[in-house]
Parts: sequence; C-alpha cells; structure tokens
Amino acid sequence: MLLSVGLLFILVLLLGPIYNEDRNLMPEINFCPRSLTFSWVIPLIITGYKQTLAYEDVPELQNSLKTENVINVYNKNRKYSLLNSFFFSFWKYLLIQFICAVAWIFVDFLITPLLFEKFLRYIEKYPQHNEPHSTAFLYVCALPLIKVASNLLLQQAQYIGRQIANRCQTIITSEVHRKLMEKKEMDGEEKGKITDLMSVDAQKVSSMIGNFLYLYSCPMQIIVSIYSLYILLGVSIFRSIILFLLVLIVIIWTTQGYKTIHECLMKATDKRIEVINELLQSIRDVKLFAREEYFRKNIVEARDFELNTLNDRMQKSIYMDKLTVSIAFAAIAVCGNLQKAFGNLPYQIICLIQAHVSISRVENFLKKSEIVQNPSVQNNGNIGFINATFQWPNASNSFVLNKLDVLFPLGKLSLIHGPTGCGKSALLKALLGEMKCLNGSVHCPIDEVAYVSQAAWLQNGTIRNNILFGSEFISRKYYKILRICNLDRDVSNFTFGDKTEIGERGVTLSDGQKQRIALARAIYSNYDIIILDDCLSAVDSCTQNYIYEQCLMSDLMKNKTRIFVTHRNNFNGAALKIFMKDGMIKNKKYFDTEKSNPNFKESEYEESPDIENSNKLIKEEAKAEGRVKFNVYMTYLKASGIFWILIAIFFISSQSIQTFQDLWIRKWTKVYDNDNQIFLPNPLLPDFITNSLQYLSHKSKSVNFYLTSKKLHNNLLNKILFATIKFCDTTPIGRIMNRFSKDMELIDQILPLNIESFIHSCISVIFTIIIISIRGFKFFTACTVITATYMIIGILYISTSRELKRLESVNRSPIYAAFENAIEGGSIIRAFGAKERFNKNLWNLIDLYNRPIIMNWACNQCLHVYSSFAGVVEMNMNSVERIEEYLKLEEEDFNTNESLEEWPTEGKIEVKNLKVQYSNESPLILRGISFCVSAGEKIGIVGKTGSGKSTLVKSIFRTVIPTCGQIKIDDVDILNIGLSYLRKKISIIPQNPTLFNGTLRNNIDLSDVHNDHELWEVLRKAHLNEEHTSTNQECNSNVNLLTLDTIIKEGGCNLSHGQRQLIMLARALANNSKVIILDEATANLDLETDNKIQKIICEEFKDSTLLCIAHRLRTVINYDRILVLDYGIIIESDHPYNLLQNPESKFREMCMQSNEFEDLLAIAKSNYRN
Repeated sequence: MLLSVGLLFILVLLLGPIYNEDRNLMPEINFCPRSLTFSWVIPLIITGYKQTLAYEDVPELQNSLKTENVINVYNKNRKYSLLNSFFFSFWKYLLIQFICAVAWIFVDFLITPLLFEKFLRYIEKYPQHNEPHSTAFLYVCALPLIKVASNLLLQQAQYIGRQIANRCQTIITSEVHRKLMEKKEMDGEEKGKITDLMSVDAQKVSSMIGNFLYLYSCPMQIIVSIYSLYILLGVSIFRSIILFLLVLIVIIWTTQGYKTIHECLMKATDKRIEVINELLQSIRDVKLFAREEYFRKNIVEARDFELNTLNDRMQKSIYMDKLTVSIAFAAIAVCGNLQKAFGNLPYQIICLIQAHVSISRVENFLKKSEIVQNPSVQNNGNIGFINATFQWPNASNSFVLNKLDVLFPLGKLSLIHGPTGCGKSALLKALLGEMKCLNGSVHCPIDEVAYVSQAAWLQNGTIRNNILFGSEFISRKYYKILRICNLDRDVSNFTFGDKTEIGERGVTLSDGQKQRIALARAIYSNYDIIILDDCLSAVDSCTQNYIYEQCLMSDLMKNKTRIFVTHRNNFNGAALKIFMKDGMIKNKKYFDTEKSNPNFKESEYEESPDIENSNKLIKEEAKAEGRVKFNVYMTYLKASGIFWILIAIFFISSQSIQTFQDLWIRKWTKVYDNDNQIFLPNPLLPDFITNSLQYLSHKSKSVNFYLTSKKLHNNLLNKILFATIKFCDTTPIGRIMNRFSKDMELIDQILPLNIESFIHSCISVIFTIIIISIRGFKFFTACTVITATYMIIGILYISTSRELKRLESVNRSPIYAAFENAIEGGSIIRAFGAKERFNKNLWNLIDLYNRPIIMNWACNQCLHVYSSFAGVVEMNMNSVERIEEYLKLEEEDFNTNESLEEWPTEGKIEVKNLKVQYSNESPLILRGISFCVSAGEKIGIVGKTGSGKSTLVKSIFRTVIPTCGQIKIDDVDILNIGLSYLRKKISIIPQNPTLFNGTLRNNIDLSDVHNDHELWEVLRKAHLNEEHTSTNQECNSNVNLLTLDTIIKEGGCNLSHGQRQLIMLARALANNSKVIILDEATANLDLETDNKIQKIICEEFKDSTLLCIAHRLRTVINYDRILVLDYGIIIESDHPYNLLQNPESKFREMCMQSNEFEDLLAIAKSNYRN
C-alpha cells in the first residue's frame, strides 16, 4: 500500500506541473495528469490545514457547472420527462463515466486477481522454475501500479457522477423555483411540500444519479468476479451462479413495500415542514396569543409520525442488507469482491427507489397548472372586464366574482369600495391573472403592472433597495417619491437613512411605514398601470389625505391608470367610482373631470421612526471555525443515552467472532482438504452467532438514532418556540428552516450511516492489526507505518472538508430565503414582471452554494482513503454543530407567579415613566410616558404613524423590554408575571390578523374550553354568521356565513382581510379578558361594519379595560378618553369632546383634517352628555 501511495505522489509531482491552468478556477473534466490525480485540489487542502478556509479561498466553478449554462443545456431537452431530459442533457458525461467504470472493473476485478495469482504461483514454485528474478520485480511493480490505475479510474468515475448529480440538483431547484413563480395561490400544505422538493427530493435524485455507476457496476462486478473464479477454480464455480440468481430473487422480493414506506416518509416530512413553516411565518402572533404549546404539540406529533415511518424504512433496509450479505458470504466466502458487490447492490436498489419517489414528486409539482395568459385575456390597450366570472384556482366551493363588466379609464384614477368580504381584493387579483376565468374576457397587459397588496410585502434589505426593486437609481426622482409618499422625514430620522436594513418582511417597521415603502416601490417602477389594494389603511387620516393629494393626484401620476381599493368613499377627483357587494359590481359611476382636494402642508406630517435603527439588522450567519468542538459530540451522545454502549458491545463481539471464524475456517480446511466445497457446515455456527449479534447491533442502532433525532429535534423546536422576539426579527426564516429540513435530514438519515461505517472500520482495523501482529513484529511495524500515513492524510482531509461543509451550510440558507420570497411575494413579483430577475438571482445563489460542494467532492476523491470515514463523520457533525448553536439561544422568561391564578380581576393599568428603545444605539421610541387607566375605562390612542403607539403595545406584551419605567396591571408589575400567563390573560387584535391552519373553532377557542353554543354566540356577535343553523356545514363566502367547522387555511388565505379581522374579534370575545387591546382592528373594514363592531365592543366589553389604537378617528370618538402620542410622548389626554372644544388641541386639528369634523363633534358631544 505504501508503495502504491508513493508511486501516486511521484506521478503527481512529475506530471502535475505539465497541466498549467488558472488555479482559481476548477478544471473541466479531462484526463490530463493534474485532473486525473486531483493534484489541483492539494493547494486548497494545505490551505485548509494551515488556516480557516474563507469563501474566497474556494476556486470558481468551471463554466459548464454554472447554473445559467446548466439551465441552457437543460432547456434544449425539457420536452422529455425529467429523468430522460437529464440523460439527453448529460449523456456525454455519462458515457465518459461508463468508460471509466468499465475500465475500473476490468482492472480491479479481472486483471488484478489474475496477476496476483501468477505472482503467488511464481513464489510457490520458486526456486524450481527457471524464470528470471526480473519477472518477480515486474510483478512487484505491476501490482501497485495497477492498483493506482484502478483507484484513479474509480475516483474519476465517482467525481464525474457527482458533477452530473450537482447539475441535476441545480436543475430541480431552479425548476421548482421557476414553477413557484408561475403558480397561483397556494395553501399551507403546498408551501411545506416545496421546502422538501428543493432540499430533500432534489438531494435524493442527485444522490442516486451521483451513485448511478454502482447500480450498473455491481452486476458487472459479480459477473467479472465469477468469471475470474471460473479461470481460477474451473467448472465448480457454476454452482455459485445458481446461488447468485437466488440472491437476486431474494433482493427483489425484499424491496417490495419499500417504495410505499418511503412515500409515506416523504409525506410525513412534508407535514412537519408545513407546520414549522406556519409557525415561523406567524411567530409574533404565536407569542402574542401564547400558542407555543399548541404548535409544539402539533409539530411533535408530526415529528413522531415521521420518525416512526423512518424507523419502518430503516428496518426494511436493515433486513435487506443483512439477508443478502449473509447469503452471499456463506455461499461465496472465497471472494471478498463478490461479498462487497452483493452487499452494495441492495443499498443501490434502495437509493433507486427513493429517487424514483422523489422524481415522481418533483414531476407532479412541475406538471401542475401555471398562470398562463388565458385566451380570454386580451392586451389591446384597455383595462377591465367584459362580462367575466372568476373563481379561485383549485377550489370547488370558493368565492366567486360574478358578471364583472367594467373598463377602467386609461390615465385616470378609479376608486373601488364596498363592505368587508365583498370581493374588492379578489377583483384586483382577477385583473392580475391570479384567479381562474370561468367565462368572459379580461383586458390587462401582463407583466406591466405595479401592484401594492393590502398586507405590504417587503424583502430583507435596505429601504432604498426595496423601493428601487431592481430599477436604476435616479436621485431626483427617488427623493421626490420619498417626499410624496411621506417617507422623507422617516428616512432622515434613521441613523443610516434609506440604507437602514428593515429585516425580513420589514418586521421592525410599523404597518404604515411598510405600506408607504410598498407604495413608493410601485410609483418608482414607472409602470403606466398602478393597482393599489387598500394600501393606506394603516396610516392616520391626515397622512392618507396628504398621500392621496400629493402622490396619487400629483403631476407625477398624470396619464397613469390608477385602480385604488379603499374603505373611504369621500376621496374626490376619481374618474370612476365602483361599489361592490357579494362578489358583484352593484354600482359604477364615471366622472368627466377630476377634482382635487385642498393642498396640505408637508410640515403637518412629520413622523418619528418606530424602528430598530440599525444599518445591519439581519446578521450574517455565524460559521464555526476549527475542529468540531468536543461539546458538539457530547450533545449528540447525551441525546443518545446508553445505547452507544450496547452498540459498541455488539460490534466488538461480532468482530471477535468473525475473527475467530476466520481462524476456524483456516484450521478446518487443513483437516477437510476440499478446495471446491462451497458450503462449510462446521463453521456455520459462528456465522449464525455473528449475524445474530449484527442484527442486535442494527436494532440497537435504529432505536438509538430514533431517540437521538427525536431529542435533538424537540430541543431545537423548544428553543425556537421560546426564543426572544429579537432573535425572531433578526434571523431569516430560511436560516431556521435550513436547520429543520436539511440539517435534520442529515442527522436522521446520513449521519447514522457515517457513524456506523466509522465504528465498523475502526474495530475492523484494530482486530486486523491484532491478528497481523500475532504473525510477527515485522508485520506490526508495517501496520504502524501504514496507520500513521493514513492518519496524516486523514487529518489534512478532515480540516478542509469540515470547513467546506460549513461554507456549504451557510450558503444554503439564502436559497431557502429566496424560496420564501417567491412564496410570499409571488403575485407582486409577477405583476412587476420581475420573475426573470428573481430567477437569475437564485442562479447566483445556487452557484455560491455549489462551489464548496464541488470542492468537497474533489477533496473526497483526492484523499479517498480509510481516514475519510472519520472525515465524513466530522463533516456531517456540522449539522449537529449548527443545531447545537441554536440550543444555546436566549429564551424569554416564562416563569409563572403561581399566586396570581385569578389575575387580573379588575383591569386597572398604570404606566410610569416608560422609556423604550430597540437597541443601545437607537433613539428612544417612548420617552418617559406615564398614564393611568381605571378598570373598565375605554381609552383611544391616536397619533401620527410611527409616534410610538405600536411600541406601547409591544411593551405591554413584553415583546420589547423597557429601558426604564414599569407597567402595572391591577397593581402587579407585568415583569413579575410569567410571560405565557401574561399573554393568555390579555387579548389583542393586531394590525395584521394571522389565522392558523385548522378549523374556525380552533382559531376562536384557543384554549379549547367553550362549547358549541357559546362559540355560535361569539360568531353571531362578531357578524360572522348572521343567520346560523345547526345543519349548515358549508362556507358561503358570498353571503359572509361561516360555521365552526369551516376550514381555515394557513394565514386565513381563503378569507378576505376583513373577515380575518372579524375572526380576531371573535377570538377576543371568546377569551373574555379584563384587558383588551385593539391595534387598528377595524382599519380594513367598511364604515358600516366598523360601526357595528364598535357597538359590539361597547356592549360586550363593558366590564373590560380597552386600549384602542386607531387612525380612523371615528373608531375612538365615543371612547372615555383619548391619548395623543407624538414623538414618543403623550401631548394630550382628555375626553374627546373636551379636546374638540380646545382650539389648540392636536386631536381637534386631526379631526378637522379628516373632513368629518362636524360628525365627530356630534358623536363626542352625545357621548359626553350620556
């Protein structure tokens, strides 16, 4: 072996310099010495040993591996099925691999044993024969050279296969993303499945393709080996052929049912990922409503089912492995190559079955309907509908838009209003092509529309990047748009201005700021068609008026077609006003001329930032350096328990008996000298014991890995569930999903195999050294030298491969984030015509991800020796390391004060000198406010967007911790209340209502304590079911009727925004808390419904303390008191009527600017006298 290694390095040193190419670029596949020997990898391995690898140290991908080129090749063959398209795209590489594999089998399985046999005959007959000594020297040199050549051919075939696998995984990831950009509305189940498609399924398919050479080489190895035995032993070997056929039959029989089990496993994984994705998407609401235990229970149940299915699959594969290897070993013990081939064949069949399931899943997803331009959609310059009817795609009993017949005036403003749930948002989606057109025609230019959704969608990045959205920066235009969208003063108050990072989905901004940034993005796009879905609902009336006049009615918008959905019907200047109800246009009126409102003073809309003022909010993902720490291994071992001891005992015992069996066979054959005997009856007993011990070892291993995976997953889940809000805001969802999907898959399925191989190899080596050492000291010395050589090479390899694996893991998270963007913002991306840009951005991310993967494979092929087993274990321990990183997360304080079981009893609130800032570097958002609220008092909180209203709510729910001051409820400091208990006892209806996947009952009765009668009463009070009957079990969105068993999809995506808010109100009614907070609860409801809701609030919450944040002043005009916030301080506090009587009152000024002053004064006066 040492001679072989020495010859290889001499070959590298002599021939490596001949091939001189750019060392910063991976070489294309060729058979020059540098590529054939992988010497081009050695500089990186040395660098990785000397220092921690940085991404810049990794060579660039060769052109043929870059995503754009791979996709271009695939596009030429996409007309075929997925697997066939792979074959036609990469057949040249497959042919080269096949030639290398055939040559390797020919050299290793035929020439080597025959040459070795001749060498042994030479020694056996020496010195009787007359052959010269040069013949022996020739044999001695030829054997290691042939071994080197065989190994080079094998490693080259493997490397080619892995490059093909990488191309296939790139194609699957890109195609799933492309399909995702074309799809219409998706439910939570599909969202969970997509994560698995682009990670697990893509990996399974690429793994099968990467190891495809073994699938066809195993039978070839068996055939060539049998032929070699025939040459050596004669016709007696043909008895083994019958046994070989029997083994194949047994293998095929044992694979029955494996496919079904693997399909069940993939579905179980999809379900778990779906629930985790829902949790992460709504983590703030989960914490506000204290739903951690609910999600923990659902995820743990999904995880248990997944692990049980995985265990079934593992038992099936164990049965296959042991049965075939046992038969092969007992039948053909004379040939180690045959034993390996028989042992490898079942594993390759398993991989083939897994890949077949994954390919079917990917193809089924890619074949689903896309958003295509319906024949009824016409781009003839007009915008509107001609007698059109629409339905949501893939739904049987969903909302329907009926007989839409309207053309929107070109270059003018059109207003659409109507009651909650009447179909206003659906009409816009139909115009964008997101709904299925049942009949009629649609007129709208595709991919030439600027769209602003009701719930603003923003990307993780700076304010400027979100507004530009890929467009060129034009300074004068940009700053003008900031001004007319009332963002200029927000931006100027940020330390880093418009280069301030806003976090994933803009989590640190107020809803008003999000909406205005989304509006600025639409205006900056320079499209002639702008569609706005109630995008001013989260700003105060003064700001609404300012933006309407200065932006929507400005000269900049002249000649642009604007379609604006709003609940306000008092905006002037529209060329068309539409009133909708029950999915139909009930009334439409065209106007000849536009009328403008009086101009507004810009100084009246100055705002303070309600944002964590940091330039770099989302921190780059941490990457560990150096060796995997000992505590990472201990984390894995502690999760395993005592089963490692049992596994070690069974492994050692099995190897001891195997060693004893080999000695027994050797002595037995001296007594029974029968060279052609295939079945040896006497040695069967130790073989039986060996296989029994191995079976027990496998059973212990499966139980051990089951418990380990379960504990690690649940520990990770608990840390994420109870992590601080700051962690949730600053950590992208894709980064967390990476841990729950790819890292957990490695821990579940790959790491156990690595550990088993490593332990088995170590024990085998130890026993082999012991046996060899018994033969003499010279053999022991040789073993020591060989072991030391392996260890040195292994150490070099481990250092580099470990760092490359870390770089791979870090660069995988941005791909998950890109898929999250496509899922959440797909309709906006399509409307802006930005699909191609987002697809190319994904290609760049894939290239960054592929660089360390390809180099890791190259390192593996370069140093594929015994020490690589340890390298694979440490490399995949990176997944445990990444999970262990999250197990150290700071948690929220959930300690419960047991003496406060009945708290609160009155609902009295006292706030003293409350100061809040989001970080030590950011300015104070609340600057020492103090106020008291009596039990049962109704308080309205108003102020400019960003004045600190939402921060006050966050402080009450302890999602931010005050810098100083305190908040008391019923004379108890809320910091002394258990966090979960506090949030359960206080109800909130937030700005953006979030519903959870399940039934309406589950979403209203969070604690599952109410009976049907009570819940039906809650539905009636919330106007969710005006005329309920016990037999009605259908959801009829058109007439606004819901039942307790109505299915609510993730986020309530099958309901209108207004309906979701009504359900949130119903949840508060069911909870019957003493303290209730409404944060713009009725901003997206029409005025009539708003009045009904306010009446319900006054009647049903009369014994509760109510804090209501509102921009719509009519909402709080009849409250007991108004608090006016400005720049984080309370500037006014009094009854609404008293404030309206004060000429210097800020509240009076706001009411006058709302164009409703007389009405508001009358309502306040009436309430004041009562």
